[in-house]
Parts: sequence; structure tokens; C-alpha cells
Amino acid sequence: PPPAESAPLSDGQVEALRCLFHPEVQVHGTPETATLATLDLRQEGHARALGDGHRLVYGVAGSGKTVLLLARARILSQQRPEAAILVLCFNVPLAVHLRLRLEDCKNVDVYHFDAWCKANGLSRGWNPDESNAELGQRLLDRLQSGQGDARRFDAVLIDEAQD
Repeated sequence: PPPAESAPLSDGQVEALRCLFHPEVQVHGTPETATLATLDLRQEGHARALGDGHRLVYGVAGSGKTVLLLARARILSQQRPEAAILVLCFNVPLAVHLRLRLEDCKNVDVYHFDAWCKANGLSRGWNPDESNAELGQRLLDRLQSGQGDARRFDAVLIDEAQD
């Protein structure tokens, strides 16, 4: 006999199923919570298709760059659980947000830039007027000399790198 007719799934039901089948596309919440949010299909496609090597993702404010970064960090974490992944951003509130969203990814470390400098033995020290570029150069010099986190991470994702 032909299958019984049923109503099509709602958008919310489709998103819940996508989250269950592909948890890496989940932005926050769980299928049981009302705050479920998933990547849209375009964002998911971009997150999966980035490939290896250096990539620069740009777009206008609100276009989903941070959401894409979160998804990419999750995908890398799941595909390569032995890899060490670093997520960097410029300010403390964003680092807190990213850290909360990635807390189940045990091989992902999240820092804001100044905290990562301190973790690598650098701070603005005696010169609080030092520019970000000058501090960045000191950090680069330190890393290139083999100190600190030099060659520790297999992947580095940076949100708001222009800052």
C-alpha cells in the first residue's frame, strides 16, 4: 500500500534533525533547548569546503564570519582529535563567547591576543603605550626564535584579525 500522507517538516524540525546528524553545524544549544541555532546550508558548505592551508574569510558585519570560524574549529576538532587548535581574537568578551561555544572541543585553546601574549611570556610590560603592532612584532620574534607556543599548534583560526 502507498505510504501514509504526512505534513512536511517545519523549518525548526529540519534544523533539529540537521543538528542531530551533523552536530558540528550547531552554533549553540541542543536539540532539546529552545535556543537551537545551526549554520545555514551556505555557511555549512563554506565551513566544510575551506580545505587546508591559509584562508582569509571576509565579509560585512553580521555576515557570519565568526559563526563560520566556530564551525570550522569544531570540524577540525572532530576530524583531527589529536591536533592542537588555537583560536585567537582581539577582545576579552569575544574570547569568553568563543570559549563557551567550544568548551566541548578539548583540543581547542581560545585566547584573546593580549592573554596569548602573556601565555607566551610577553606583556606590554614597562611600556603601556606600546602599539599592537609593536607587541605583535615582539611576539613574532619570540615565536620565530622557537620560544613559547612556537610550532605547538596544528591549526590557528583568528577572528577579527585586522584588529
